[in-house]
Amino acid sequence: MWQKIFSTVGARYLVAFANLVMVIINAKALGLQQVGEIGLITAAVNLIITFNSLFTGSTLVYFLSHSPQRPVLLLAYGWSVAGTLLGAGFFACLSLFPSIYWPYLLLLSLLGSVANVNTRRLLAWDQIQGFNWTYLLQGGLILPFACLFYYLAGWKEVSSFLNALFLSYLTATLASFWMLRMAPTPTSGRWIDRALWGKMLRYGLWATIDNAAEVLTTRINHFLIRQFTGWGGVGLLDSGTKVAESVWNISRALGFLANSSVARATTHAEQKQKTLHLLRVTFTGTFLLVTIIVCIPEPFYTKILFSEEFEGITAVIRGLAIGMVAFGCHTILSQYLIASGHVKYSALSSIVGLSVLLAAGIFLIREWSIVGAAVSTSIAYVAMCLTSLASFTRLTGTHWKELLPTLRKSK
Repeated sequence: MWQKIFSTVGARYLVAFANLVMVIINAKALGLQQVGEIGLITAAVNLIITFNSLFTGSTLVYFLSHSPQRPVLLLAYGWSVAGTLLGAGFFACLSLFPSIYWPYLLLLSLLGSVANVNTRRLLAWDQIQGFNWTYLLQGGLILPFACLFYYLAGWKEVSSFLNALFLSYLTATLASFWMLRMAPTPTSGRWIDRALWGKMLRYGLWATIDNAAEVLTTRINHFLIRQFTGWGGVGLLDSGTKVAESVWNISRALGFLANSSVARATTHAEQKQKTLHLLRVTFTGTFLLVTIIVCIPEPFYTKILFSEEFEGITAVIRGLAIGMVAFGCHTILSQYLIASGHVKYSALSSIVGLSVLLAAGIFLIREWSIVGAAVSTSIAYVAMCLTSLASFTRLTGTHWKELLPTLRKSK
């Protein structure tokens, strides 16, 4: 298990490093406004993929293990296409970005959703190596493809980055199909099973509500900033957010461990102790990394990493700081709630966070602009953490003292 965890953590940090380099290159090659356009388009793609996770996320993993494969896979791949068309059509109607980018939105969302189905199939059959390779290809190839377009071809424009994104998504999707050759062949069950699809719908609705509310909470300020300050504001917020969110690799990796550990635990007491241990580790590691990031002076970002256009990015990062720690802790608590069968409580915490963000964001963005967006995001993350923490302590009977770091007595 630890080998699987270390390989998963390593894959995430490699992709995180490549993404950070990509943010720097985009800032220097494209400028603030075009970075803002990229941030909004990729946010829309992520929202569509999240919408499609109704049948392509945790629902798929569960039903592949408990039901005939044929109807499960037919619904998952079919919904990837149908959900992408619905989501892309929705954003096209909103006219949030130029129509020239609509085909990219459609293709990226479709490839990302299909790759999501494939990675869930790999996880369902414990093919962790294939899962990690798909993740590495999808996130790690963007950088070399983008550099190829920017510097060898000389095409420094938004479409070049989107082309790089398309090629990386396509490569990962094809590779995931190749890696699935070792998975069991879907020969059991009828292709159409309406009763089973109804069960999948009921199971997936709460998980989708949870995912959608969480993604909206992390990205909806991009759309609010677009209305109040324009593309430049989105670019500054997106860059500051990506730097701050680099600390989430700890909680995301440990969240994977939390989910599997809680699911395999045989008693409620064991589930509780495993969660508490990972929660303490996550808080400590995230807090230390956030402290380091907020202490970095702004000239490092404006003169070395990015450019003078990104003046004010330190204020964005500091506005997000408390929220980064809170969201990291929420990730561990949420994985406990999902793995222990209390997905409704996890969805509740995400809904609370989204509601708080909308209420705080509309007010604070008007008052403090981009910094207000960062602060409102932090407030929302704290609300999510407190809600999931309240659910965890109530369900497990945990006293607040048990949340504090403790030294194990030697046996």
